[in-house]
Formats: sequence, structure tokens, C-alpha cells
Amino acid sequence: MYRSIDRLKNLNEEPKNCFAKIMVNYYQCILEGDLLKGQKILDFLRENGMDEIVAKIKI
Repeated sequence: MYRSIDRLKNLNEEPKNCFAKIMVNYYQCILEGDLLKGQKILDFLRENGMDEIVAKIKI
């Protein structure tokens, strides 16, 4: 698919990589047209106090 997405998906499962792995999941959902799952990821971010980040992301 996209090389950058593949690279991010293959990051080690370490705390420092969590946000990158969440965001790659979000963008993959959007690219594949799964807007409902993408919205669930945004909701998760909001629930965890990341409103400013979510405000910058558009579906």
C-alpha cells in the first residue's frame, strides 16, 4: 500500500511508539474508507484529553 504506513505499522510496541501506531491506524482507516472506525479512534483520543490534536485532524 503506502511505504510510510507500512513502516509505522512495523514500529516496536514500545510506549514511545504508541501515538504513531494509533495515528497510522487512523489514517489507514480513512484511506480505506472506514470512516466509522476512524471516528472511533478520534473519540478515543478525545476521551484521553487530546482535544487539540483531534481539532487539527479532519475526516
